[in-house]
Amino acid sequence: GLKEKLEKVEAEFEEKLVEVERKNERYEEVDTKLEDLLAKNNSLMSLNVGGKVFQTRLSTLLSIKDTLFYYVIAKRVLANADVYQEIFIDRNFNNFDFFLDYLRTGKFSIGGMTKQQISEIAADADFYGLSDILN
Repeated sequence: GLKEKLEKVEAEFEEKLVEVERKNERYEEVDTKLEDLLAKNNSLMSLNVGGKVFQTRLSTLLSIKDTLFYYVIAKRVLANADVYQEIFIDRNFNNFDFFLDYLRTGKFSIGGMTKQQISEIAADADFYGLSDILN
């Protein structure tokens, strides 16, 4: 009856809650590992974007959470892989310097850009997990 259905829903809810708590612990563990890594070694990172190599500090790539860069580095940390190995991004490099500057400064301006360029940047921003750049 109704009581059994409610108990089943409650059990499923508890299960999901435990799953979410486990994921949160995992994210906190990753964040701690990344903070430790930064404290020990804020070395230069190389990113090969569409055949052009860009260099920046690890701290720049980790300056905003939930980006492609944060994800790639976190994945390497969890796999005990070489964090500083060059990152290859199969994407056009034309606007990549805007994204690096945004990671460095938190600032971005579309002043003087064409609609085409803004459209390209919006598409790249989605890819990099930096959609806030155009806000």
